[in-house]
Amino acid sequence: MNGYELGYRRLITKTLYVDLSSFYNHYSDLFSEDITGSPFIEDNPPPTHILLPAEFGNGLLGTTKGVEIAPEWRPTHFWRLRGSYSYLQMDIERSRNSLDIGTAPGIEGSSPKHQAILQSGFDISKKFTLDLAYRYISALPGQKVHAYSTGDTVFGWRFNEHLRLSLVGDNLLQPYHAEDGGDPGPLVLIKRSAYAKLTWQN
Repeated sequence: MNGYELGYRRLITKTLYVDLSSFYNHYSDLFSEDITGSPFIEDNPPPTHILLPAEFGNGLLGTTKGVEIAPEWRPTHFWRLRGSYSYLQMDIERSRNSLDIGTAPGIEGSSPKHQAILQSGFDISKKFTLDLAYRYISALPGQKVHAYSTGDTVFGWRFNEHLRLSLVGDNLLQPYHAEDGGDPGPLVLIKRSAYAKLTWQN
């Protein structure tokens, strides 16, 4: 891999910070599944099935490029806002002598092109905090996973400098959503959940 990155960070004011980055990567000798012969029918073990002879190789090449922006802003002393957005363009193809059976589209379609996160935190008092988060992830066509958006929340109660109780809600905007296509198997579904967490720090 040959990789190139360009970034810019700046504290614009005492309460506003921006981080901007971009990248370009060129890959060769990527994992492939190469055909080694003609398909044939086999009946042992049953049932009768068709086999396509193939072997692992390094017959793919490609590029990835993208940008990410991550600002942070404190409107007041008790309120903080953080966000991020990233864009990824992935282009994978067979090298000239490759006999890959079609791995490239699955690789390209297994990483989201768009991801966005917005976080809002409130220091309600010295003991109580509230953190809210919204996430959007675009589709993964290579795994048949649709785009989704969801939200999380954490309410924290600090008893003292060592002990903290957190009430957490994850993936609250729908009963469940798929994040992964499973390998092998059906879609992996992430359910809405809520729980309490007690943390001790020395």
